[in-house]
Amino acid sequence: MSTTKTTIKPGSQKEFEELNAKRNALYKKLCPGETPWAYKQKYDVRVGVRELIVFAEDEATAKAVKPTFQSVSVRVVVFPHMNTKYGERPSYKDKDIAGVEFQAALKEAKELWTRLCSDYVAFIGEDGGSFTSGAGIAVNYVPPRCRNHQTKNVIEDYEAFPSQRCAVHEATRDEVIALLSRKGIVAFWNCGWSA
Repeated sequence: MSTTKTTIKPGSQKEFEELNAKRNALYKKLCPGETPWAYKQKYDVRVGVRELIVFAEDEATAKAVKPTFQSVSVRVVVFPHMNTKYGERPSYKDKDIAGVEFQAALKEAKELWTRLCSDYVAFIGEDGGSFTSGAGIAVNYVPPRCRNHQTKNVIEDYEAFPSQRCAVHEATRDEVIALLSRKGIVAFWNCGWSA
């Protein structure tokens, strides 16, 4: 695992809380109404390192987002399959996962997740959340000689950041899933189980 040196000052809890308040305001602006996000919104908003990250389902939707909101930088990430429902996810077999393009996408995704986790933990100053096991970025997988799919992690959380707690992994997972989505791989977050 490669390590990325970061110049972010540790322990930015107050700054994180301010960004989170602005995240909530931006989300309400982009997704007005009383219905919470549930597989039908064109946007999702996350707190990044000193920025807000907006996930948009396509290029046209992404272009409608302004680069700043309440004096905070806004970065837009295109996430083509963000509204794919559980039953609409494709299933993958060993030959798919072992393919050159699939493996190249996984390698790039792991590197991205490692960098995002490192930067994010430096920004908030610590990892937190529940202790988990078995979490990671997963796909629907059909094992040999089986008809039905099961959940298979294609990137384990500890491969990106060695922690059994979930906060940093969960805060950074969507950008990695979006990268895989742009490469045609429909992945999702597997929260594992509480340890």
